[in-house]
Amino acid sequence: MGSVEEYVAGLDDLPVRDTRLRALLKYWLDIRDGCAVPDKRRFDPVSVPNLLPYIFLWSYDWRSGDLLFRLAGEHILNMFGREPKPGMALEDCFPGNAGEPARRHFLIVVNEKSIMHLQWKVRTDEGTALSSERLILPLSDDGDVPTHVVGATLYSTGRKESRSGTYLSEHSHARICPVP
Repeated sequence: MGSVEEYVAGLDDLPVRDTRLRALLKYWLDIRDGCAVPDKRRFDPVSVPNLLPYIFLWSYDWRSGDLLFRLAGEHILNMFGREPKPGMALEDCFPGNAGEPARRHFLIVVNEKSIMHLQWKVRTDEGTALSSERLILPLSDDGDVPTHVVGATLYSTGRKESRSGTYLSEHSHARICPVP
């Protein structure tokens, strides 16, 4: 693997479309302060004000393997269908196994010490087409070992589809960038 400088330069190649997600990535890079993974205490959601409704933060308990809810913006909270309490396990925040894709993605970011960028399309039961983009970044307690994931998920509504009663989620892009 190359130098940290090469790594940071390579992040410009991530196909992050939304300027708000690009701002989050830039902020994450700025607060690294020479560390591989930024310290969670340096992360202030107010520093990315355009993302406040879409941001999420989960902690990871290395002993139990649990992902624990810490905070989420209003848009993310509305998607839960209920308001999770800080410290709730991810599985208890979503109905059924609806949180399983997020769990898989968060665990990749933590276990592989990486950044993940996703783009996908969803069609709701009502037939509305949505384009989605998510950026997931690790945070740490020591500047190295990830103990938290922070990110944002953005949805943009497309045209009304004629087929209702279906729910289709298809990843058209998933990119994982290991942190050196």
